[in-house]
Amino acid sequence: MPSTLHFVSLFSLQAFGHNECPDPGIPLNGRRFGNNFQLGNSISVVCEEGFIKTQGADTITCHLEDGNVMWSGPIPRCEAPCGGHYSGPSGIILSPGWPGYYKDSLSCEWVIEAEAGRSIKISFDRSVQHY
Repeated sequence: MPSTLHFVSLFSLQAFGHNECPDPGIPLNGRRFGNNFQLGNSISVVCEEGFIKTQGADTITCHLEDGNVMWSGPIPRCEAPCGGHYSGPSGIILSPGWPGYYKDSLSCEWVIEAEAGRSIKISFDRSVQHY
């Protein structure tokens, strides 16, 4: 007696026009400016305070390349830096990977400088997120 195999495939579908780039989303820890994804239009991303852009440019444009409508570069990503230098009147230092976990054996070094005769005050936010 012959047996029959049935395959089930799961996939996601995103519909967009022929002259339109796919919605790039809103980067975690960032703000997106621009909601028009039509050919020739651009979007910009600004990272929230304490985060830096680790991928992509400040602005990406929907353009035509080799017959395909696509963004001019990778979707920007905003992440907490590991180490750095502060010399301004204030700043924020976040744990790399925030609000998620940071990598094992990660060692970050921060240099914090103040003007001569000024003090440095460091405050820690005691809120803890559990995953």
